[in-house]
Amino acid sequence: MRNIIEYAAPAWPQNPVRKLSINLIGTYTEINKGYYEAKKQWTGNFTWSDGQELVLNRRYDLKKQIGHGAFGVVMHAIDLQTGESVAIKIIKARNAYTAQAQREIRLLQSLRSVRKFASQ
Repeated sequence: MRNIIEYAAPAWPQNPVRKLSINLIGTYTEINKGYYEAKKQWTGNFTWSDGQELVLNRRYDLKKQIGHGAFGVVMHAIDLQTGESVAIKIIKARNAYTAQAQREIRLLQSLRSVRKFASQ
């Protein structure tokens, strides 16, 4: 008579979906440690490094940072369409700064229209 060895699969885990979820989160957290560290350090604000090459909106070739303040940075750039040297203010990624920048734009547009009217 031959001995037949019985084989039984391991017991099915209790709550397999929950165990897979818990293990999956742990797996992704371990794999993406570098991602999460970088995400903690990123502020959402523009930073400039000397020697960096960047063209904004395929029009403005940023050359160097010429100022910085509470709202962000001011960059010297060359307008690729006209060849003019221009200053570009890049504001920080905050709602209050965006609203203030929009007020400044309206003010500058008003000043420009007054200047055109006065020179006529």
